[in-house]
Amino acid sequence: VVWQYPPVIEVYNVREHGRRHFRTLEYTSNMSLCVHEVTGEPYPDRVNGILAMSAGIPMTTCTHLPSLIISRALSSEIGVQIHIPERFLAGVLPMALMENYVFWQSEDDNLIGYEKRNHDTENGSDDEGLPTSGPTNRLNITLVKDKGDDKVGFCNSKASALIQRVPILDVIEADDEGANAPVDKQRPVHTLLNIMTAHPTSLLKRLGMLLSRLDNLSNVLFWTTQKIKSPKELAGNPSIDRIELPRVKLSFRAQRVEMVGGQTEHRLYSNDHDGLYIATSTEARTLTEELLGSIAHFIVLQNAQNDLFVLIPGCALPRRLHMDGSHLSVQIILDRRNSEWITNLGDIRCYLYPVHNCRAFLTTPSLASSMYLMVLYFITGSYKEVFKMVESCVSEELT
Repeated sequence: VVWQYPPVIEVYNVREHGRRHFRTLEYTSNMSLCVHEVTGEPYPDRVNGILAMSAGIPMTTCTHLPSLIISRALSSEIGVQIHIPERFLAGVLPMALMENYVFWQSEDDNLIGYEKRNHDTENGSDDEGLPTSGPTNRLNITLVKDKGDDKVGFCNSKASALIQRVPILDVIEADDEGANAPVDKQRPVHTLLNIMTAHPTSLLKRLGMLLSRLDNLSNVLFWTTQKIKSPKELAGNPSIDRIELPRVKLSFRAQRVEMVGGQTEHRLYSNDHDGLYIATSTEARTLTEELLGSIAHFIVLQNAQNDLFVLIPGCALPRRLHMDGSHLSVQIILDRRNSEWITNLGDIRCYLYPVHNCRAFLTTPSLASSMYLMVLYFITGSYKEVFKMVESCVSEELT
């Protein structure tokens, strides 16, 4: 699969499972712009002159292995369902959804995702980060098939999918996963928007590329609360009402603001930083780029008083790109899925740096934010900034 904008190449294999053929994602040329994170150690690669972190082996071969079909019938209304393993949805569904839902295919070929739950709640702990209470949402995936048939049996048939997150009332019983739970009509239904298929000049595409600075698109979810009945309606540029970045623990909500001149401005406010919204002006971006130099994985937030803030994800492990052993490279690559690095961060996954009113420098609110920014300056070769930050990276608690 080749995406034109942004330029990304994905290679799939065709595997047999239960006498059915499924696609499995084997390689992506840019892990930041793929909805799934391919297993294996990432490595730098270039596609159309763009340096990115690739993952996987494009020439992977597969062997025939035994397969097991798991089916169930919870009720006559739901009918028979067949479990779909996660590996067959890789590259099709965002990884953030696959990590939190178990997927079953109904007799009409539509899929339903049920929230995973952690049943080990001893001492109130939740080691896996899964909900310990009853499910609160259910994913309904409606397939709209094309008229053409796949006559070769190699997954060439096409279909469009409508992915909707339906709120359900809390269910205490642990048997049915909320499969028979009634819909909670007090909360809206959210429909997932596809960043990769959006038009290059659309707001969805531009916001998707912007937020890919914070995390891979596998963990960036755009939702609309408009009533969508078919995938064709998604081509009409529906409103963006909520954005979620589960791994960096960020979310944004859409809000209309009445300006002084009577005009209405649409803003994306942070749910985690009160009063701050995403700054879209070129001036704000240019100013912060001058302050950060070669550091690019950040977004700019601002408040009603036009104060600027730089938001940098701390869960991105920075590494130096070694291209020539005779020279010290100042190119930085980001490993955003390093589990050890993310676990050591704790609950704080992002650092917020206020821009001083004089617009000449950033302020670091914590020791962790100071050290992370100093490391970024060091890798990118901004040694003058490293020298300035040494004094802010001191703590009496460290021994």
